Amino acid sequence: MAKNGNNATVASQSSKHNIWMDSIVMVFCCFMVAVTYYTFITPNNFAPGGIYGLGSMIQNKTHGVFGFENGIPWAIPVFLFSVPLIIGSAIILDKRSAIVVTVTVILTNAIDILLEVLHFPQFIGVTEVQKCFSAAIGGMISGTMFAVSVKYFGTADGTIALSALIKAKKPEANIAWLNFMLDVVVVVASLFVYWEENTDGISGFNTKLVYASQPIMYALITMFFVSKCCDLILKGWNQAYKFEIVTEEPEELSKILLEKLSRGVTAIPAKGMYSGVEKSIIVCIVPKNQIGDFKRILTKYPNTFTYISSTNEIIGDYKRKTIFGSR
Repeated sequence: MAKNGNNATVASQSSKHNIWMDSIVMVFCCFMVAVTYYTFITPNNFAPGGIYGLGSMIQNKTHGVFGFENGIPWAIPVFLFSVPLIIGSAIILDKRSAIVVTVTVILTNAIDILLEVLHFPQFIGVTEVQKCFSAAIGGMISGTMFAVSVKYFGTADGTIALSALIKAKKPEANIAWLNFMLDVVVVVASLFVYWEENTDGISGFNTKLVYASQPIMYALITMFFVSKCCDLILKGWNQAYKFEIVTEEPEELSKILLEKLSRGVTAIPAKGMYSGVEKSIIVCIVPKNQIGDFKRILTKYPNTFTYISSTNEIIGDYKRKTIFGSR
């Protein structure tokens, strides 16, 4: 009974620790996304897609409305666009995901309004280089925060939440394509939203079109960095390659791999269905810097058949074990 009581206490402490960690990560992600859009994206007049892009365009076109000198803060229209997502999350998604979407939307928008009230500094690019810098920084930070939120909680706000809702109802849906189309619609719309201010004092339709299309270029830069940062974090830092080798000499080959590369090796019994010969499949996970050494070892075994696949993330230790631990 005492043991069960101790287990319950440990579980309770672990649960409280997880709640605190969830709260810290969520607040940090929301704060960084709000600061990024407020500081680097909205003041430079481009919309990088999604509901945040719509919010940026609405803010740009509402200068002076309702007393907002810099336009209605993008957080207000973003929140209004997010209300259906919040309702849908509560109905369709699991409780934890619904809470994450709701809190993330409210917290991010509240922080943006607070930044507006406090007149938080903004980076307003004057030259094309400065605006490209804003687009790149905005993409890196927001992409990183979105990826952390998805990896940590399984979802986030914006089109990511929309993707989760659609995926829950239609698992076969091509979410990547849907997200891409939504972003394209917003980015193309920005061409017309920012047309007047980007072509002021410029004559000739072709020349105007070149200048008016600059927000699209900045948006694409942001979207590129968002995509790359998301991929890097979601696929994991500990990437490697998995070699699967069909061989008739598993003992000898395994011994060399263990000694030369200090990597764990697993042999699986197999049988060649054409020849009827008993063989083995050797599985070995190898980091990028040892691929060349691995291939050189395999060249000494011309009768082996090898295929390689990349691994996004490795959990656990795949190094050679000794009596003192991993080498």
